[in-house]
Amino acid sequence: MASLSSFICHHHHLLLFLFAAVVAAAVFTTKAVTADDNMTHLHFYMHDILGGSNPTAIEIVKGPVALPSVPGVNFGNLIAIDDALTEGPELSSKPVGRAQGFYMSTAFQEASLLMSVNFVLAADGPYNGSVVSVQGRDPIAAPVRELSVVGGTGQFRMARGYVLWKTYDGNATNGDGVLELDVYVTTDSGRRAPSTTPTAITQSPAVHQSSKSTSTSLRSEFVILLISITICAFLL
Repeated sequence: MASLSSFICHHHHLLLFLFAAVVAAAVFTTKAVTADDNMTHLHFYMHDILGGSNPTAIEIVKGPVALPSVPGVNFGNLIAIDDALTEGPELSSKPVGRAQGFYMSTAFQEASLLMSVNFVLAADGPYNGSVVSVQGRDPIAAPVRELSVVGGTGQFRMARGYVLWKTYDGNATNGDGVLELDVYVTTDSGRRAPSTTPTAITQSPAVHQSSKSTSTSLRSEFVILLISITICAFLL
């Protein structure tokens, strides 16, 4: 016991340094865990309708050069969209918002689009008209494409993340398509939407367990160092 007390007293400067280091680590670690906890997962279907009497995708510019590998598509085609977002793959299923923006054919060797779109979520839904802004490359023949979340408004202000973009169904005759979208959004605001619909926040169990274990470990180290410093101060 005497040797332990002597060690603590003679190394109190070191203990103070370690105490400061642990506190600093706790600040940065807690911030990282909090960011992970603000992950939101949205899942919905986007209906891109070019034909019929009520199209939601309109060709604004017809590109001057046809793509030999993709009949009916020209390099430089520009399409403006106001597509429906729905809970299920049927257009008649519950609406959850609109996809508003444009896409352009930007590759000569394949059918690949530059996408720039805002997911405007329903004003009467859990996200109160919040917007998620997405941009990226869409090589439409790939089974899964990844696009970037570049911003947002409302509950998704300063958002970042990614979208897994899949073709659920397509009509080769008129170009209509149904896209299945999984949107993963992270914000730093700390505000979270209620989990009452299929577009609700989801949190990975691994993230939750990591947050708990990290917090417990930091508390234990803090208590040990605090006790050591207190004993040293008492004995000096």
